[in-house]
Amino acid sequence: HFQILWFLAPTVALCEQQHNYISAQIAQVHTRFLSGADNVDAWGDKAMWDAILKNVRIVVSTYQILLNALDHGFVWR
Repeated sequence: HFQILWFLAPTVALCEQQHNYISAQIAQVHTRFLSGADNVDAWGDKAMWDAILKNVRIVVSTYQILLNALDHGFVWR
């Protein structure tokens, strides 16, 4: 199992800003910015989430995206 560091921000604009900064500062670590534009609502099972987050160590998203993923069991607490 691997661990993911998940950064949260209240707006998509702040998430994007944080992701840009983090990925510029730690370029050797695979990061991912998740937003509604990624159509995350259509990622309907854990296998899809696992594939999308494969090798990702840092995720930046809004609170709602993480809450939905946790509520559906797509990512673990």
